[in-house]
Amino acid sequence: MQPVPRTAIGIALLNRAAIQAALADRSSWTGVALLVALTGIAGASPSIVNGRFSDAFATLIAALSGWLVLGTLVTSLGNWAFAPEERHADWRLTTRAIGLAQAPGLLRAIGVVDSAGLAVAILAFAWQSLAVTTVIREAFSFHGRLTPAVLWAVAFVPYLAIQVGLQLLLTQ
Repeated sequence: MQPVPRTAIGIALLNRAAIQAALADRSSWTGVALLVALTGIAGASPSIVNGRFSDAFATLIAALSGWLVLGTLVTSLGNWAFAPEERHADWRLTTRAIGLAQAPGLLRAIGVVDSAGLAVAILAFAWQSLAVTTVIREAFSFHGRLTPAVLWAVAFVPYLAIQVGLQLLLTQ
């Protein structure tokens, strides 16, 4: 069991040993939830700076619920359609590792600088997507990169719909 920051950095750096360790570690859900919450707050930093605290709260709730939804979608879809039974992934371990893969989202705190906001958001999203795809690859023991990328893309569509719906619902 490594500390959450060290494991998150290892996953962000796409270190297979760190990902495998995270997938085997059943501890520290609190630390992972805190990391996901901090990532949500980083994404909400422009709202916080502009005094739109209800938007920031909605972003925080969407980040936490989105993490659980994404873990559920990836595990369910992966087990159902992509992986043979002997390679089924465990929801708890996969969801925990996906939460740790959100660490690059902390870069979005730089988004308060107007000229850097969009570029940083795109960079953070791409990095998070790569980290999540790598976690999926390890969780299901996929050999190539295409299957985990397809699974991520298929799970991302309903995840995004839920995220947008929550944001709209909570900011009304």
